[in-house]
Amino acid sequence: MATVSTAKVIFSRRNGGSILSKSLLTAMPPKKPIWHARIWQQILKLSHAWDRAKLAHDILIFDEGYVQAVGSLALLNGNADKAVLETMLGDVPVADFTIRVLAPRATVAARLRQRMERAPPAERLFEADFEINMRSLSVFRTISDILAASGRDIVCARTSSQRSTMESAQVVERAIIARYILSTTDGERRRVEQPSEAVGCHGP
Repeated sequence: MATVSTAKVIFSRRNGGSILSKSLLTAMPPKKPIWHARIWQQILKLSHAWDRAKLAHDILIFDEGYVQAVGSLALLNGNADKAVLETMLGDVPVADFTIRVLAPRATVAARLRQRMERAPPAERLFEADFEINMRSLSVFRTISDILAASGRDIVCARTSSQRSTMESAQVVERAIIARYILSTTDGERRRVEQPSEAVGCHGP
């Protein structure tokens, strides 16, 4: 249950002493305490998973990595200041490449409404409203520009149709295989980060 797990974070801060978590939440704190506790927990879990990934021998794909975490903080704070975002993105661990999924605005809205309607009442306590979530499109557009300007390796995946989805899947597959081949020559393990569908390369 979200209520129970988040309560553990609120009442047991010794489990949340991550320097990175504190740094991110200090740079862009969520407006509501309940959001603060929830995203604190998410960043801690991500940090632990990232550390475990360093010991793995396979390519690992993070469904929602640090780029998504930074974007979520910007949404819950209500201020997507570009300078602050640049600093935050520069402070978090960097994946070998980021998969940026682009979906039409109408599709994002429909999926968001469905997810919110199906969420249990306890989960809704921790969720931002529809309007805040939809602002993610502009937030991640700003993040996209920052990542591109910093030279980060990014693979775009478009999901506007079945054909574009299949073509994007093939592009991502080739990128992962290429990175895997590279990893066998330099001895480094690869981590791939996939933010949510709100992140796009160029588009609505």
